[in-house]
Amino acid sequence: MSDLKLVMEAQQPTPQRLAASLSIRQLAPKKFAAAVKKKDFVSFAEGIQISWRIWLAVLKRGHYEVLDSKKFGYARNCPPVLVSSSVPDVVGCRVRLVPCRLLACPFCYGRMVMKVQDTVTSALISDVRNSAQIASDSPDGTFKVSVRFGFFDVEGSSWDACYTQLEELWDAVAYEGTISKRIFWLEGGSVRGRLSFAGMNPRWPLLGEFKEKVCGLNEWSSSEFCGNRPLANTIAKRIGSAFVYPPASLYVDADQHQALGVFFNDIQNKKRRLYRTTGRLRGVSTEALSTRKANITTWRENFNEQLGTILTELSDIKEVLQQFKGNNDG
Repeated sequence: MSDLKLVMEAQQPTPQRLAASLSIRQLAPKKFAAAVKKKDFVSFAEGIQISWRIWLAVLKRGHYEVLDSKKFGYARNCPPVLVSSSVPDVVGCRVRLVPCRLLACPFCYGRMVMKVQDTVTSALISDVRNSAQIASDSPDGTFKVSVRFGFFDVEGSSWDACYTQLEELWDAVAYEGTISKRIFWLEGGSVRGRLSFAGMNPRWPLLGEFKEKVCGLNEWSSSEFCGNRPLANTIAKRIGSAFVYPPASLYVDADQHQALGVFFNDIQNKKRRLYRTTGRLRGVSTEALSTRKANITTWRENFNEQLGTILTELSDIKEVLQQFKGNNDG
């Protein structure tokens, strides 16, 4: 698949897109600042796409095995986040853009951050609405929920060593509900790793600089970027700052292409878990669960109705055929 000329159009800002944009802003900081002012991320997405395609060419020269297949074309044409993208019809053929899901793709990374933002917001809103925790020291009975956003960077002689260190940090987070994402890269000849996480409702107090206490919904500040969605916007800004895509994983020296190929082949082949969730952040809200059950029930009813119609029509056809056969025999 050759490089496609993607037609990008600006999309309405949302908390999810706010989180995604903040997580990849360091890949093109000047264009990001201009995009925020204009509320138009087309030029920002185009700038990252150029860097991403250059990086993929470097990795292919380094014999990154995944790119020896059609995945190379899908990766170079991975639909950017923050904007809507399409490809003009080619001789009446509609091209469908598919996310590449490569480990280091900044666009797929942004989609992951959007999912984290949505999950944490839904869980926190559900927690407050269900009166899961009422602070005993609160005279007015407002709800208090402890939320922690942060990341750890580690360095090791190999990515296995980094992975082990990040696993130990994961165990030390000790939150009832946690989402984490690991990302690895080469920098200055060393292997680097990052554990980004969002945690809710600790079993005991942890590091003060990461801890946030929230009293009700009125204390969440609003954002001009996304309008008046104070709770979701604040979570988005914290997650966007914690789940930052390290620029060093994309902007590397060309002479490291061989080492990069070996490095990513190793990660790909070992299939280590890079994304984890625990506790309440795995759950589904009661409202969403009810909607899902209703959708399943409706689907079954529609399916049974259509199946009944098909069986009736088949029965009629069978009867007509039998009559036709009887007439011919006579």
